[in-house]
Amino acid sequence: KPSDENVRALYKEHSDEVRHFSSVRSALTTFLVTAALTSFAAYFNKSIHHPFLIFAGTLFAIAAPVVSYIFSARTTEAWLRRRAMWKHLTGETPLTTLKEGAPGGPPKPSKAEIRDGMSDDSTNLLLIVSIVLILAGFYLRSYIPFLDAP
Repeated sequence: KPSDENVRALYKEHSDEVRHFSSVRSALTTFLVTAALTSFAAYFNKSIHHPFLIFAGTLFAIAAPVVSYIFSARTTEAWLRRRAMWKHLTGETPLTTLKEGAPGGPPKPSKAEIRDGMSDDSTNLLLIVSIVLILAGFYLRSYIPFLDAP
């Protein structure tokens, strides 16, 4: 049976992972969305009308949800692992080993559990909708009267 000290240390480690992955997701996604918007805004500026800005803006706009997805999955997985440690500490599900996925150990989070945890995060949905609207507005700007520059 693992000692409570070892379980607490593992709980702290998973808590640190949750914070780290969440912070990286937030910072990197914000940077990529800002870079995409800046590239598109610069492209619309007639004095800097260069095709590379379209490429860069699109690349950043695609990278933002990909990065957000990867770090959301890592955040959710660490949170699920932390929850298993908490259940042991509260006596709800005692562990006989700390080896993940082993009999008597904490369960290894399944892809479905991770996906369900990610779907509960409204930030992910908001980001995807925002990126789709930005790209659609950029590529369809000549069909949308208020976006077409004179």
